[in-house]
Amino acid sequence: MRLIGVVSHGNGAGKTRFITSLLEAHPGRFAAVKFTTVYRDGEFCPKDAQKRCACSKLHDEFNVITDAATLSQEGTDTGRITAAGASRVLWCLTREGAHEAGWQHVKELLSPDDEIVTEGNSAMLVVPSDVLIFIVNPWMQRRFWKPNWRPPAERAHLVVINEAPEAIGRRPPADETERQAAMVDVQGQRRRLRGSWRGSKRRGASGRARCWRSWWGNDHHLIASLDRRAEPRAVRANAPNQ
Repeated sequence: MRLIGVVSHGNGAGKTRFITSLLEAHPGRFAAVKFTTVYRDGEFCPKDAQKRCACSKLHDEFNVITDAATLSQEGTDTGRITAAGASRVLWCLTREGAHEAGWQHVKELLSPDDEIVTEGNSAMLVVPSDVLIFIVNPWMQRRFWKPNWRPPAERAHLVVINEAPEAIGRRPPADETERQAAMVDVQGQRRRLRGSWRGSKRRGASGRARCWRSWWGNDHHLIASLDRRAEPRAVRANAPNQ
């Protein structure tokens, strides 16, 4: 079992868009697991296309949703992931502190030979990954960043900088000073653990595909590259959310 983890500093950074691009480039190759942390008071609880709270689907410490009709609903992250070509999609909802137990159950539903892409900041602190990718969108104001973004950023093998302001939705964008400060902070967080920061000069909408696929395209397989433990690097992309 090989696993690619995708984390970020907050909703709107571009995690799902990044995952769907990977799946579209390799249809049928990867299974996908989405982790959602459900808080007891409902705070920060994600909503589906009908604005229904994820809490309604969680009755224990964790729950793994496998129903294809639920997962393929239009307008949801799992629906976009399904449409992008995942071989299988699972959605694991967990209470705080139950991610490891949820992951153990998820593994029972997957094959040892599966290649998996998964997302979830809290989950990826306990779920072992072969590579961890951190998505950052400097247009997002710092007040919208998740409080737990630093530990995943420290552990990341690859940083993807999403420079699409439309990805953050209707929220007001950060000004130039805040954007620069955010990138300095992410850069400093990365150096604390691995001591390297390199940026790609590729830009633009067409550059998005080149940037992302330069890491796992036909001539570079992402997982094989990670076997060699390439040094951490940063690439830039321009990817609005779907």
